[in-house]
Amino acid sequence: MFAKFAKTLNEFFFLTEEQKRESYLGKSVDFVDLERRIHAFEMNHQPITLYSDSTSRDRHF
Repeated sequence: MFAKFAKTLNEFFFLTEEQKRESYLGKSVDFVDLERRIHAFEMNHQPITLYSDSTSRDRHF
């Protein structure tokens, strides 16, 4: 019962966030503005990822 409620609640918020994004992008006045908005949205809404090289930096040959 709780799982169904949680899923429904999650879908509600997901659609709301998607609608906000579409509304924000839809307000662009030209192609350059659209690209700027897409870039701004991606920079502000993407999780931060750290790239790491798995090899040790203390390797001796």
